[in-house]
Amino acid sequence: MKKLTLKQEKFVKYYVGEANGNGSLAARKAGYSITKANNEAYKNLGRPHVLTAIRQQLEGAGLSDTYVDESTRQIIEAGLKNARQAKPSVALQAIEMVNKLKDRFPASRNLNLNANLEFHKELEGKTIEELKQILAETQENTRQVLAKMN
Repeated sequence: MKKLTLKQEKFVKYYVGEANGNGSLAARKAGYSITKANNEAYKNLGRPHVLTAIRQQLEGAGLSDTYVDESTRQIIEAGLKNARQAKPSVALQAIEMVNKLKDRFPASRNLNLNANLEFHKELEGKTIEELKQILAETQENTRQVLAKMN
């Protein structure tokens, strides 16, 4: 695994700790300039070695995937059994925060970044005709999805 820079180490610490998953805040606390904090957070959250360090920190704090999954199951069951005593909104916020920290359902920007990288790799070396065919298929798929949504 690639070694973290000092700022990246601080970013991970703050992202998991005080910043509660707020990348911009974690970047500012780690020493990135205010004007570059959003961009640096975005970059860091797209780096596999930074994400691995975040996961390791969370697991070191006892938030393994198994623990989170079991806790989620218990909260859901408690909410279903007695909706008056359980506070579903608070429970769901906690579940969402931990899963975001663990990058189990990454923000759309990470999905877009990964999708773009994969898509670019897929397109490398294609002929113009092959690219036109891919474009036509993509447009048709988009039309079908939009038709289903309406």
